[in-house]
Amino acid sequence: MTANFDVIVVGGGVAGLSACLMLSRCALKVLCIDSGKPCNSSVNHTHTFLTQEGSSASAIRDISRNQIEQYKKVEFYSGTVDDIEKLSPNQFKLRVNGNNYFITSQIVIASGVTDLLEESKIANLDKFWGHSVSSFAFSDGYDYKDKRAALINSLPGCVSEIAPLTSYFSKELTVMTNGGFDKNESDLSITNECEKNGVDVIHKEIKSLNGQGRKLKEVEFTDGSKFELDVIYYYPPFKVNGEEYLKKLGVEFCPELNLIKTDSMQKTNVPGICAAGDACTIIRSIPGSVAQGSFAGAVSAKTLFVEMWNK
Repeated sequence: MTANFDVIVVGGGVAGLSACLMLSRCALKVLCIDSGKPCNSSVNHTHTFLTQEGSSASAIRDISRNQIEQYKKVEFYSGTVDDIEKLSPNQFKLRVNGNNYFITSQIVIASGVTDLLEESKIANLDKFWGHSVSSFAFSDGYDYKDKRAALINSLPGCVSEIAPLTSYFSKELTVMTNGGFDKNESDLSITNECEKNGVDVIHKEIKSLNGQGRKLKEVEFTDGSKFELDVIYYYPPFKVNGEEYLKKLGVEFCPELNLIKTDSMQKTNVPGICAAGDACTIIRSIPGSVAQGSFAGAVSAKTLFVEMWNK
């Protein structure tokens, strides 16, 4: 099967749906390809999003899709993009689910990321992930105010960027390097920064997380010792969905975080391809993704309108 669309949105999460809504209001023929595997599937309560405080991520997606389906020029297709080929400077061919092909001149990548929890080698992480283990303190810190918290140093600049926030919410904050302390200049700087602010640092390697149900109780280290706490802030290893075909297309990624690099207009370095949501930002936020998706949709639409104007 082969079909043509003005814009194809890869990803049916909030970033992709927001792009679809903007494009639908531009009266363009749009296809949204959705794998049905959102990264935030474990999020039961959303915060900091106007009119949706406390709603689940899945509820927000369902409501959004129902509203978009009122626009007859938007189609949804369940599947996974296998490859994207650039046919000409302003035409792409997407292969989906093996042998289905779709042609377009504009693409919005909102495919998100896949968290590689097993690569952390922390037992039971999946049990608490999205509950008492969080990657977004701005949203979840309020619920754990004055509770015992730990920040696992897993990304460049993690401590300097996130510790000031988490230490405000949790006066009993501990930074854990998970056995990654090498006594180099960067690691010593982290230790000095924490000590200066009265934050303890534990360099032991984490073996497992223990607790009751979704409620975290303690961290167990490989030496057998344990540390009681209520919440952990952590960015696990992850991979941008579609990374292989995007890099083959020449889409540039940020070297430190391996996320899609975009400019202030949500454009990638490849003309005709915009990106929005978790695939291009380390700050995972539903309102942030909605804003990026809407803007990416508008930019894609304007690019088409300018092309029509100049013909």
